[in-house]
Amino acid sequence: MRRPALTMTLALALAACGTSGPSTPPPPPQADPVGSFNCSLSIEGTQIGALLMIEAVDGGFTGTIDSDMGTAPVSAIVVDGMAMTFTVDTPEFFVRFQVTFEGDTFSGNFDAGAMGAGTITGTRR
Repeated sequence: MRRPALTMTLALALAACGTSGPSTPPPPPQADPVGSFNCSLSIEGTQIGALLMIEAVDGGFTGTIDSDMGTAPVSAIVVDGMAMTFTVDTPEFFVRFQVTFEGDTFSGNFDAGAMGAGTITGTRR
C-alpha cells in the first residue's frame, strides 16, 4: 500500500510544479523618447548643437529639431526596444537617424545623403 501512495504523491507534486511549460520571458525594455534632448551632431569634423523635442501624439510620436541651421520637423519616429529611428525632411535636405537609448541619453549615427554622414548624441533636459 505504501508504494501506490508514494507514487500518487510524486505524480501530484510533479503536476503542480510545471505542467505549463517554460515561462515566457518579459518583454525587453522600451525607450521613452518623449521630451527634450540637448544634442551634439558631428559631421566631417564640424560640431553642431541642437535641441530635439519629441512628443506623443495619437499613439505615435512627432517632433522638431532646432539648431543654428533652423528648425525642422522630425517624422517617421519608430521606437523598437531601446532603439529609435527618425527622419528630418526639409526642402533642402533629408536626414535619417538611428540612435540607441541608455537611460536619459542616446547615441547613434545619421546619413544626410550628399551632405555626408555623422554621429549624434543626446541628453534629456
